[in-house]
Amino acid sequence: MQALSTHVLSACYGCVVFMRLRVCVAGCRHVFCKECWQGMLDAAMLSKGASCVLEHCPSDGCPETVAPNFVSLIFSPEQLAKWERFALQQFVNSSKVRCCHCTAS
Repeated sequence: MQALSTHVLSACYGCVVFMRLRVCVAGCRHVFCKECWQGMLDAAMLSKGASCVLEHCPSDGCPETVAPNFVSLIFSPEQLAKWERFALQQFVNSSKVRCCHCTAS
C-alpha cells in the first residue's frame, strides 16, 4: 500500500470530495482522501486495539490490507507510535514461539 499523488482531479470513495492529491491502496487502486483514511484507522485503533493493524481497504469487500509504510504517510508521529505499539502487540499475540526449556505450558 502506498500514497499516490496526481494532478488529475478525483473523488474520494468515502466522503466524495474532489481532490488533487489522492491517497489510495496501491494494489486495489480504491481512492480515499487522507482525512477518510485517518478517521477509519483512528476508529479501528479505538475499537479493535492491536488487531487494528489487520485493517483492510474500506471499499466494500476489498481484501487489500493496510501496510505499515502507508500508515506512516497518513498518521502524525504520535498516532504512528501508537500504531507501531499495536503492531508489536499483534505480532507477539499471534506468535506461536515457545521456549523449549520451559516446563510450563
